[in-house]
Amino acid sequence: MSGSNLIRFYCNGYQKGLDAFKAGSTHAAEEKCCQLVTAYECPRLIQVQAYQLRSLCAFDYWVFKGRLQSAFDLIAGL
Repeated sequence: MSGSNLIRFYCNGYQKGLDAFKAGSTHAAEEKCCQLVTAYECPRLIQVQAYQLRSLCAFDYWVFKGRLQSAFDLIAGL
């Protein structure tokens, strides 16, 4: 694959991950970002962006889990 096609391919992959994140599908976005981060042919800038988006997905997961645990604790206290 030529250089410009390679960049276009990985930019398209990142955009799919970003679209999934915006649609609320953090699992799909995180999965796509993991693929980009581990692809050695992926340009470094796209890898960094994918890593940052993956971190946002993980943060959202832990915030959601914390809120869910708090809700369970509140229910258990009733």
